[in-house]
Amino acid sequence: MGFIEYLFLIPLRHFNTKLPIGLSTILEHFKMSDLEDSIVDNRGKSVCFVLDGLDEYRDGYTTNGNSWLEEVLRGDVLTYSTIVITSRPNASIELRKIVHTRGEVLGFLKDQIDEYIIRSYPQSSSKAEQLKTYLCSHPNLKHMCYVPFNLVMIIFIYNKCHKRSALLPETETDVYHQFTIMSLVRFFRKQSRKVNLEDLESLPAPELIMFKIISKLAYIASIHSKTSITSEELRSMCEESSITSIANLGILVADENEEEDGASHALSFVHLTHQEFLAAYYASRLSSDEQLIAIGEHLAQPHMGVVLKFFSGITKLQNPDHWNAIMDALIGGMKVNLRALHCVFESQNSQRCSELFSKAEGKLEIINETLTSLDYYVIGYCMESACDAVREIELDCQLTAEGLETITHKLTTMRNVKELK
Repeated sequence: MGFIEYLFLIPLRHFNTKLPIGLSTILEHFKMSDLEDSIVDNRGKSVCFVLDGLDEYRDGYTTNGNSWLEEVLRGDVLTYSTIVITSRPNASIELRKIVHTRGEVLGFLKDQIDEYIIRSYPQSSSKAEQLKTYLCSHPNLKHMCYVPFNLVMIIFIYNKCHKRSALLPETETDVYHQFTIMSLVRFFRKQSRKVNLEDLESLPAPELIMFKIISKLAYIASIHSKTSITSEELRSMCEESSITSIANLGILVADENEEEDGASHALSFVHLTHQEFLAAYYASRLSSDEQLIAIGEHLAQPHMGVVLKFFSGITKLQNPDHWNAIMDALIGGMKVNLRALHCVFESQNSQRCSELFSKAEGKLEIINETLTSLDYYVIGYCMESACDAVREIELDCQLTAEGLETITHKLTTMRNVKELK
């Protein structure tokens, strides 16, 4: 990276309510349109674009399109500019072939997680130790804690569950279910209303209607890779008088983007993963036939991977027809892949593990993936649950010693594994 004269930090989600992204719209956003000619003439020299949240931009990144975003990423335009991209890994797979440097932001380190937990209980070291012990017994939740927001959320949920003797979360689905309930309880407390929410279906009628509208909007937005909802979309589903009430539930936040025709009001989901949970919740409330259609047309699409995982966690994959449809969609070349394993794990349905490996003739194949500590745990859990059905394992990717130890521990309990590459 050479000398940088202009640095543009571009939160891509904010461009979802604007015209398709391009140099003109970016410069107009920063009120620097007068620079366009010089930037074009110099082919982007001394200019750096930080594209924040590629996975939250509705047009995304396509391999066959002709969008400005694709052209600048491939160097077809503004050849000398520097591009920095932040994204979830699964939304940037195609970029790995052309990027110069790729890194991973891990968030908190293990020691920092422990330190934050200890600081959260200044008056009770025993409670801090109890939480750390709980997380050690649930590696899937412990992995979430590397993201600071998730750690705060888990501590909050852990405290509330203990206070009312509720079941502690076991999966990521449980965490977001509890988080949603607690967000709604906070809304009622602000209104000085005491509402006992055992689950989301026990919401009072007016709020339940609004919550279902939000969940449907989350589903539609996720299908189209959007993170915000325009006022026009809201009006198509509810009365004008309900828009303010929906915003006040605390799940959406008001946003405002300047357009050529004035201010365009929109509501945004604060957190993409929470939006995906709500989308999965909506899908899980469809009729059985509608769910089957949703799996085939939407949920099995690559960009809907997190939604499908939450859907599996909410439904526990109890419907065999739905599970067969998911397997047909996810298993390529009749070999088990990581996406399918995450769905099974989130469902905590060990029977589905055996069925998954049986359908794929016992073959597990993970190639060119960047595995996280959670991935290793999920692989180990599924292999242990389906130990009689596993025949062949191929892991063609960079492996860590800690991850291999996790898998090896599970392998020692397995039988009939013929080949390990």
